[in-house]
Amino acid sequence: MTLERFDDQVQTARAKLLDKDAPAAARMLRFAAQAEGLDADDARLRTLCELFTQIGAQMGMEELETRAQAALSLGGQALYDLGYTFIEVGLPELAVPFLTRLLSMAPGDLGVVQELVAAYEHAGRHAQARDVLLAHPELLGEFWPRYLLCFNALSAGDLATAREHARVLTPSEDTETIAHTRITGMLERASLSEDRTALDLRDLRGWHYVLNGSLLLHRSPYGFNEGMNGRYAYTQDSAASMRRELGRLVEVLRARREVPAVVWAPEERGSQVTARALAQLLGGRAAPLDANSMPAPTDLVAIYDLDRLDPEALGIVAHHSSTRRFARCACWTSPPPLIPEYLGLLHQVMVAPWDASMRFTPDDGAREMPASTESADAWASRVAQSEVLEDEEGGPDFEPLADCLALATLPLRTSDLWFNGPVTSSRFG
Repeated sequence: MTLERFDDQVQTARAKLLDKDAPAAARMLRFAAQAEGLDADDARLRTLCELFTQIGAQMGMEELETRAQAALSLGGQALYDLGYTFIEVGLPELAVPFLTRLLSMAPGDLGVVQELVAAYEHAGRHAQARDVLLAHPELLGEFWPRYLLCFNALSAGDLATAREHARVLTPSEDTETIAHTRITGMLERASLSEDRTALDLRDLRGWHYVLNGSLLLHRSPYGFNEGMNGRYAYTQDSAASMRRELGRLVEVLRARREVPAVVWAPEERGSQVTARALAQLLGGRAAPLDANSMPAPTDLVAIYDLDRLDPEALGIVAHHSSTRRFARCACWTSPPPLIPEYLGLLHQVMVAPWDASMRFTPDDGAREMPASTESADAWASRVAQSEVLEDEEGGPDFEPLADCLALATLPLRTSDLWFNGPVTSSRFG
């Protein structure tokens, strides 16, 4: 992005501030901050400081307001503090030019390098994070900079760099051992899968397996070549779509010879629907999951959407960590605190079939449909008996079952943290 484009976006942000729409102004400036050469431009950096002083004031974010005001000086500590604050408030893109400027003032400073890497990481710009670390080989003798290099190389799809540096990544304490195990697990899964899947920058399923140890059953064909790369943005679920993923799960479980006798689910409506429909397809039974349940390791816990579980239900699912888990879907822009071994699809916003929604019918056009009051059993039967419909876009050859089964028999050892990896997708809001 050019600095001239930066000026246009700043003008739009000023108009949003005049309308008292500080969040919209901040979103606009996230893009403006990616202008090439911004870190060396004193006047434009000060413009950002001035605007975020106003944004902080309008939004009642006193720390952001104070630190943006202080950073008008472009002094070292003030730049660090503002960059740190931007990361903390979820605006890592804004931190990058300020921390890049600080690094030019304090070349090779470990704290500044790590904070700039954190900004790139949080912004999903893993290749740039890798490059910053590679530019400072003198820091790689310490565990954490080399770990960050391995992780960001993997998250950028650069297996060669990750493998090279993982060979000399040596932990010396418990927290380092956990991080080291995370990296070695990812590299082991990459070695197991690279002759079965592409592991390129479009291979959402392959990288989900490598980074998270989990099998993704379905990739969206909608907007696949226009920036979505297999993830959904806003989507309305249906019984037939659920049946599609449950059918794939049944085939995967059979291929692994791990068909469960019991499918457990927390007392949440969508999860109960999912578990009961799956039990019908498997010829087993469904059971409610609570803190006192005793599922066997060969059983399966089924969840509709991890986003819909309250903290208590999530805690119960996490408590039964020795039992395999399936989630029909999960939000990739706000990753859940646990990773299921089997995942139906990734979305940003999902409307369940039984939710209130706008539905389109040939006779009436768009209609607001109320939430369904039918029982979980009724919905489970509808899902299990649905005909599997192919997506209108993409066609039957877009997602052959064989692509999924190619990874199905590999070890599924889910990671302790959720990572999106090198396959990017457009996001909204």
